[in-house]
Amino acid sequence: MVIVVDDGLVSGATMYAALARLRKRHPARIVCALPVAARAGLERIRALAAEVVCLDTPERIASLAHYYREFELVSDDRVRQLLARTPAQAGPGAGQRAGAGLPSLSAAVQVPYGSGWLPAMLESGPDPLGVVLMVYAGGAQRRAARSHYLARKLRARGFATMLVDLRPDSRVDDAPASDLDDLAARLRQALDFLRARTPFASLPAGLLSTGSAAAAAAREAAANPDRLAALAFVAGRADLSGDAALRELETPVLLMCASGDPESIRVNDLAFGQMRGPRQLRLIPTNGRSFEERPALASIASLTADWFEQLLPAAPPAVLAYDAH
Repeated sequence: MVIVVDDGLVSGATMYAALARLRKRHPARIVCALPVAARAGLERIRALAAEVVCLDTPERIASLAHYYREFELVSDDRVRQLLARTPAQAGPGAGQRAGAGLPSLSAAVQVPYGSGWLPAMLESGPDPLGVVLMVYAGGAQRRAARSHYLARKLRARGFATMLVDLRPDSRVDDAPASDLDDLAARLRQALDFLRARTPFASLPAGLLSTGSAAAAAAREAAANPDRLAALAFVAGRADLSGDAALRELETPVLLMCASGDPESIRVNDLAFGQMRGPRQLRLIPTNGRSFEERPALASIASLTADWFEQLLPAAPPAVLAYDAH
């Protein structure tokens, strides 16, 4: 039996051609499975399949993109990456990696801290390559859309994600430098929870953060270099972690800042210069100081996923580079 799947039908011409070609190979049974299809297109291909499964059949479809929250083209390179991960391509022992066999997961959890707790969200597709801890210090409502967008993109690239607000009761967007010790303690508790009380305990872990949470992450990674395989900071204030922590930091770091924010560029360049370990500094093209535009967010997602994909599964040496493009 052969199951043929597509993201939807408008005219049905592409599916018709695929099924017609497949029938010449004389399979025992052909099943066509679709999430959505225009009625006329669906009727066109019914005669070529033993069974057609379709969830939604509107009269007309102007664009399939209207039926998806995200509808991006998949590049040939991305298809090759996915095929390379299949057991048939990966070679002996590939199924023994830490995330093999883990099921999909979506769960809201509470990380204990002091007499209270920190809200967190665990999500993953099956067989994750690694886990990315995403932390920020306050401003949850403003950051929510951006954080969930980046988390979706990371999961699409094969990573589990754990989003944690380190200061859930804060009314401001970031923590002051005077609160870094407390922020680092909260981050340490989130890492302990990740390693002791989630299905991702054995996965290689990376961390994505912003603002002063990046400074806390730099301190934690410098003090405990074996806990995280890679760091990525978006408009981070790693400079606040102090000269000693930055010099001792061995974990590879990706620094990203907006091209339209001179102050962010200055403090990230300062942190970059103080670090001695593997690091990259990337400027994200923006119209101003924020990353609210979708192209900027897409660039951040792509750079971050590439960084973790390079470093989390096998942890090869990172490249020391300064790239302003």
